Amino acid sequence: MLLAGLSMSLNNIINSIDKYSPPKQSTYKRRKHMVSVLNTVTNCAAMASFIAGGIGVYGSGKPSYDRLSRDYCNPILYLFAFWSLNLSFIFMTLIGCILTVGFAIKFIRTP
Repeated sequence: MLLAGLSMSLNNIINSIDKYSPPKQSTYKRRKHMVSVLNTVTNCAAMASFIAGGIGVYGSGKPSYDRLSRDYCNPILYLFAFWSLNLSFIFMTLIGCILTVGFAIKFIRTP
């Protein structure tokens, strides 16, 4: 979760610098290419941390909340990660359903 937040923050900083820096015709194409590459890298890092977080949260089962246990995990930290992932999956599913219905309506109405 931390890596995803950092990579998305870095992505926002890169895009802000690109948006608000004065354009120079001599380096415009090179800068746009560099921004595109950096956006791709930060998005891949965010996706990788999202997948790793899902494996870590769902793959380990429910951890022990006993402080003396070997597999202790702070309950607030675990539940925050668990519900953050659940809400992400719920929102992605809702967006997918809305897009599917929208495309279906568009293609049904098109003669």
